[in-house]
Amino acid sequence: MNSLVHCPHCGETDCLEVTNGAEFSGHDEEDYPHSPFAVVCNANKGGCGAMGGFAPTKETAAIKWNQRSAEVVVDRKRLREMFGGKCAYCGKPLSKIFHADHVAPIYREWTDTSRPQHSGKDVEENIFPACPRCNIRKSVLTVEAFRYEISMQVERLRRDSSAFNLAEDFGIIAETGKPVVFWFEKYCESAGV
Repeated sequence: MNSLVHCPHCGETDCLEVTNGAEFSGHDEEDYPHSPFAVVCNANKGGCGAMGGFAPTKETAAIKWNQRSAEVVVDRKRLREMFGGKCAYCGKPLSKIFHADHVAPIYREWTDTSRPQHSGKDVEENIFPACPRCNIRKSVLTVEAFRYEISMQVERLRRDSSAFNLAEDFGIIAETGKPVVFWFEKYCESAGV
């Protein structure tokens, strides 16, 4: 099997292992029937908790991971503290395992001609700390598209959730109409940046 090169997130090498990806991601193996293996920067061994290279075999997981190693290496401690130890988007405190989100999304496997014009670069200046929920939900959205996505949640709940409708009818919850303001915007404004 190929040897594993450094973690693109923290630069560590000794904590990397190819393992059952479902075990570390908190998902059932059925969630990844065609990609049961992944490389994990094992937090229990001093790593940052990053995970990637999902693949059907250990060998292909290692190859996919090593291809990602060309990505920018981010100082995870500095990244965590970028916005006071909180997710750049929702503002919740970051847990030990958090994501390095590309603010302007990157498209790793797209060619230059098929890559959207709004795509960003894999550079440290394009990376914010994010909780897994926000990073996964944001996916390849721009910040403004993510803001719109969040702003549509009340309408979607009203349309799709009888529990929401019931709670709204009884006055337990109410739409505020407040605009979506991300934590990094509040943080930068309070810091005068």
